[in-house]
Amino acid sequence: MNFLRLVMCVWCVFLGCQGNVLAADGADSPKNEAMGVATHFARKERWMSPWNPSLLIPQIAELHVGWIRDEIMWSEVEPELGVYRLPEKTREWVDLANAHGLKIIACFSGQNPLYKDRFDPDAYARAAAWLARALDGKIHALEILNEPMSYYAAYYGEGGMKGGNWWGLDNAGEVYPWVRRYVTLLNKAADAIKAANPQMPVIGLGSLSPINFHQLKLGISPRVDGITDHPYSFRTAPEVINFPDIIEFQKLHGFAVADKEGSFVSLIERYREFSKQYNGPKQLWLTEWGHSTFREGAAGENYLYSAFSEEAQARYTLRRFVECLGMKIDVSILYAFMDDQREGGEFNCENGFGVIRKDHSRKPVFAAVQRVAKATIGFSRRDTLKVDIRPFSDRTEDRPPVWDGVSLPALRQIRQYQFVDSRKRSVLAIWSCERLSDLNDRTADLEISGVPEGVTLEILDLMTGSVSVPKISQKNGKILLSKLRIPPYPLLITVASPHPSTP
Repeated sequence: MNFLRLVMCVWCVFLGCQGNVLAADGADSPKNEAMGVATHFARKERWMSPWNPSLLIPQIAELHVGWIRDEIMWSEVEPELGVYRLPEKTREWVDLANAHGLKIIACFSGQNPLYKDRFDPDAYARAAAWLARALDGKIHALEILNEPMSYYAAYYGEGGMKGGNWWGLDNAGEVYPWVRRYVTLLNKAADAIKAANPQMPVIGLGSLSPINFHQLKLGISPRVDGITDHPYSFRTAPEVINFPDIIEFQKLHGFAVADKEGSFVSLIERYREFSKQYNGPKQLWLTEWGHSTFREGAAGENYLYSAFSEEAQARYTLRRFVECLGMKIDVSILYAFMDDQREGGEFNCENGFGVIRKDHSRKPVFAAVQRVAKATIGFSRRDTLKVDIRPFSDRTEDRPPVWDGVSLPALRQIRQYQFVDSRKRSVLAIWSCERLSDLNDRTADLEISGVPEGVTLEILDLMTGSVSVPKISQKNGKILLSKLRIPPYPLLITVASPHPSTP
């Protein structure tokens, strides 16, 4: 017993909690409300059974992300016609998440066999409204179905990702009926939810980007607060998505959802332009994305994703999270907190997205997410500096990934975003957009204008956590960092006020 007490004391000191373990990781710890992780506490399938909320939620709280995203199943909420209840397993994880200061995106999912149309929009809307009342203050956004281009489309026998195409169009180029049906379901659900709980954010769409654009054109209810998208990079660097503006895409889809490079930035910009054009939602919630660390090896498998190294997963995750902050994404959710445990083990490409492995050991991405979440709490996007970057080399990708016969090389750019932190200091996030390779870090001269004399710079390396104060030259309101190392993951460069002189 004495030994156990000693261990607990040491553990508490390590956490800095002064005897209050929950305070270190729970409701009192700071959280970054722009970031989150996906979970599977719904345990709707057998492979999800290891998702024990009492074991995993305290670990999620250590990340300092503000959100988790999980499912609540319609058929479990309405097990009898018109009779609603909250399953005990759902109440357990919802209460635990709240106790640890985590907000919840509840994806109200699945079909209900009580109805002739198992996705009856009026019945779904009634159930969603009940849930919005029953969990008022416990869930913090309601998402209308998960990836409807998959099982929702399949239910109506109209293609979708598992038997149709990525565009939501039939062979005649007409929008599939399921695409319209989902818009009806989304709009009715939003109206019912807002009538029941006007403060509950409602988010939806969540199919592949081209399908979402068609649905925005069809007309989204003003009671829908946010667009959801799952911008997986699949095989590319995180600044690139697989919908470039090429002639083949234009012929197939009719309009572009990104630029010719397929840049993530252009996708976000066009979402905002397109949604504004059709009076759609202003918010953007990216409720799934990530990079899998599975191993290639399944016989005859044509993998949808590249098998990324754990180092690449960590670095690319940092890049996507910081770019989301730079693009003012409302909430960005990394898939997933723990590796999936589907059939096929490490050779199933779906099984490697976790921040932790199935034995709860932590991948490098755990510390990376924790570091970026803590470091950027209170950041607001604001350009306060004039920045000139002069790289010494290009990083052209000589063997880019190919998608549908189209090469998708990483961008050659050195990316930079500016923020103001909670102490009103200017912060520059900077990294090289290259695909990870055997090359050493890029080098560039960096000139920053518009700063007062006597300031210092502090550089936080988001991969290692190290903080350095670089040697700079300063003249006429300009700072020059000569031959600065620009790694393929973000550095945060903070402009610190001059230290007061010692009398």
